[in-house]
Amino acid sequence: MPIHVFVPPSCILDDTAEITGADFHHLARVLRVRAGERIVLLDNTGFVYRGAIHQINRRSITAAGLVREPGPVEPMPAIYLAQAMVRGERLDEVIQLGCQVGISAFWPLMTNRGLNGWSIEKEAEKLERWRSIAKAAAEQSKRTRIPPIEKPSTLAETRQRYSDALAVLLHPFEPAIALKRLLNGQATPPSEILLVVGPEGGFDPAEIEEAIDLGFHIATIGKTILRTELAGAVAAARIFHHYE
Repeated sequence: MPIHVFVPPSCILDDTAEITGADFHHLARVLRVRAGERIVLLDNTGFVYRGAIHQINRRSITAAGLVREPGPVEPMPAIYLAQAMVRGERLDEVIQLGCQVGISAFWPLMTNRGLNGWSIEKEAEKLERWRSIAKAAAEQSKRTRIPPIEKPSTLAETRQRYSDALAVLLHPFEPAIALKRLLNGQATPPSEILLVVGPEGGFDPAEIEEAIDLGFHIATIGKTILRTELAGAVAAARIFHHYE
């Protein structure tokens, strides 16, 4: 199976491309690709470029014979996951699983019981790490777009950003209804869903009330309580299955 790599559109010129930087290092030093191997380049706009590795130099790889074509359509509905902030390695897992399932965007969420020790000084570093994880997961799962990861926000800010989306907050207790029942109750299939997952301790009652005031539906995905880093991916998978 050809290797899939996201590259900046600017590095593709007609039917050739020059791959440098971290992507070059990964291909040449980690994967140890060889001239003649098939490769698929993605420009993160929905197009793919199929060709072969033509030349490997000290600091760059040239791909040639590229044929541009539309890539596979992204999963529908578009699901935007607002995930309560948790320890770094757990948020890494949220992004990895979510990208593989088909989530369209991620928003770290500030909550009362979550990990809110966000350092402005380290913001760029953290976002760069998470976006790198999203890129690798999107390549591994053969997606045509890298889900964006935005800066941490509050529940109200996230709802305002996706005001037209069907807003769903996952909660295992009352007043939650089954996710399947909620989806069945929609007059038409939604094109966008804002999915909110709480921290390890769950949302407090005041946050549930705020969510209802903001127009969120409170839903549960089952009788068991999942780990916070798993809940979003499971819910998204069930939503995609429901609308297949």
